[in-house]
Amino acid sequence: MNRTLIVLLIMTSFTFAQKPDWAKNYGRSSTYPDQLYLLGFGISKVSKENDRAQSLQKAIENAKGNLIQSIRVKLQSSVGSVTEERNQKVSSYVSSATQSTSSIEIQGLDVKSYYDASEELSYALAYVSRAKLASPYQEKEKQL
Repeated sequence: MNRTLIVLLIMTSFTFAQKPDWAKNYGRSSTYPDQLYLLGFGISKVSKENDRAQSLQKAIENAKGNLIQSIRVKLQSSVGSVTEERNQKVSSYVSSATQSTSSIEIQGLDVKSYYDASEELSYALAYVSRAKLASPYQEKEKQL
């Protein structure tokens, strides 16, 4: 009887867990202040093509990608200009394309996730301590 009651209480607490502040504030959190942590936020909706597990995985990938882009982004841009003359009329066209990619290996990266069943949304927060992130670089600097 006691075991059943304990299991029921635990299940109830998970069912009625409050939405964390970082999910309510789209990646902003008093628990993880910007001065101490680099943060990345991701969100994904459950759909026919995207079940709950896939939604959670996408939210986590988006959060990690968002964090990584805040550290290092490689931009490639190309701009083209065309001027034509036809029937004594001059036309100019400008086109541009920008592609951004980012990749970095981060030690100490952690992820929190939350699923809102009423909205069918998965939320994820990727975070790393700024001190942890800087530590390997500070050690290399000491060796020089």
